Amino acid sequence: MASSYFPSEQYTSEEFVESVGAVLFRMSTHEICILHLLKKDEYILVKGRRNCGETRQDTAVRELTEECGFPCRLLHVNMCKRAPPAIEDEQLGDEARFYSCICEPFTLQIRRLGEGNVKLIWWYIAAVNEDEPSHDRQQLEKDKTAVEFYSFDDVLEKLTFQMDRDMVKKAIEIFTNSIRELTLDLYELSRSERAKEASTGGPKFFQIHAIHKVFTVLFIHRPARTAALQYVIVLWILGKCITFFRLFGSLWLSEERTKPCCQD
Repeated sequence: MASSYFPSEQYTSEEFVESVGAVLFRMSTHEICILHLLKKDEYILVKGRRNCGETRQDTAVRELTEECGFPCRLLHVNMCKRAPPAIEDEQLGDEARFYSCICEPFTLQIRRLGEGNVKLIWWYIAAVNEDEPSHDRQQLEKDKTAVEFYSFDDVLEKLTFQMDRDMVKKAIEIFTNSIRELTLDLYELSRSERAKEASTGGPKFFQIHAIHKVFTVLFIHRPARTAALQYVIVLWILGKCITFFRLFGSLWLSEERTKPCCQD
């Protein structure tokens, strides 16, 4: 009887368990949330077992909320994956390719707990919803763990396990590159518009520049739905200001034209 061409392992449902976790960023301060196990004095990341019928993404958000007490969301980031795209127009080879703005696991850890006993741990990148109130953690969790935030450099020193440090380093790289690319895309878009309007000195030049700055700050440091509302409000205010200055300028020009000329 033929066997697989590649070294393979097979586990039935009673022999494996799935866990899901996330590297949780606080975007306004560029810090990462970790758990301090008080009894063991260990620093770990948040994860937990997936329930039956629950998606991995839902598990990640639930575990983060339960263990940290913060409302959060999974981030759409830029990274390479071997998975084919959502719409596959042609047969693609099994190789890594770059994707923009996807919400997928960026790391899989396999933990062998014993003979015929394995744990699969999927890891996402997440962010705290900073404009929403935090939740009360269960008293049992408070007695066992403390929730702490550290800078990118400090968190790599604090984490107890080397595998977690390596994974967080990768998460920081993906997070930083995704934010940088978003900012550069917005800058290039606004720069082309500014170049068109700067020569004429028209009000659109100032409007586009201001919109770029506001858009960058709001969408990088705020949850998307809140930032979208703020973005609309800011655009409305900018529009009203521009209308006011145009009207004021027109009235001022008309008054200047109607003034009698001084005669010697």
